[in-house]
Amino acid sequence: MSRPDINGVWDKLSSGIAKIIPPVAYLFILMNRYAWGDKIGHSFNQTAPAKLWFIRIILPVAVSVFFYWGLGDQYSEFGVKLSEMVKTAYPSVLGFAIGLYAIVMASDKFETLKKEDGRKGRALLIAVDMAYPLFVVFTVMIINYVLPDDCFLFWMGVANIYSVFLIYDILAAVYIHSIRD
Repeated sequence: MSRPDINGVWDKLSSGIAKIIPPVAYLFILMNRYAWGDKIGHSFNQTAPAKLWFIRIILPVAVSVFFYWGLGDQYSEFGVKLSEMVKTAYPSVLGFAIGLYAIVMASDKFETLKKEDGRKGRALLIAVDMAYPLFVVFTVMIINYVLPDDCFLFWMGVANIYSVFLIYDILAAVYIHSIRD
């Protein structure tokens, strides 16, 4: 069973809603590359198998749902306080993460990985492991500023917790890739 060609998916996305909302197409491509994980070389021509999407994207979202559900039942104001935390802390966290991303992308080690034929996939993996979480964190921060605190409280709480998990993912990605040769 072969998976669809991502170029065909890109053509479909770019002809429809992506013309109106371009980040939708970019998010799909970024999520697909993030889902591939260490097998990122396949991400240019195929969509990731459902198992990889489940492990890298769907499972962490499901854990966020249960985490929010558990804390939301114990603390009635948890969702509103979480939204306030996102509004106050995320600009600094996002600035740190973008600065870290810039430092990693400009580092000599990253440039070496990009130039070596056998290691180009690792350079793309580093970029994707940082870019997808940054995209989600930035989007969640903007939505928290735009929507009122009590709007879509459950789903915003889940998105806020998922974005917190992804902040740790950024830090883990930098650490893991820094200790590999």
